[in-house]
Amino acid sequence: MTQEQYDACVEVCKSKEALRNLNEQIETDVNPWKRADGLIGADWKTWWSNVWDWFVENWPKILKIILTIAPLLLLEPRREDS
Repeated sequence: MTQEQYDACVEVCKSKEALRNLNEQIETDVNPWKRADGLIGADWKTWWSNVWDWFVENWPKILKIILTIAPLLLLEPRREDS
């Protein structure tokens, strides 16, 4: 960040009106929930399909982790007073 960019940021923070305008601009330009085009291509069917594909692709690694952790979870706790 240059000194000029830093100074511009500090000036925006000093002015409530400038900060409000910047916030409105961010909300209209960046926030996908408030934009007219919304979230393009983000439907639940596609999302779940992508999650399932990732799960199937990584199943050997996931199974290895489960089999590594499972014996640790099944161990009986030590009884210190025994």
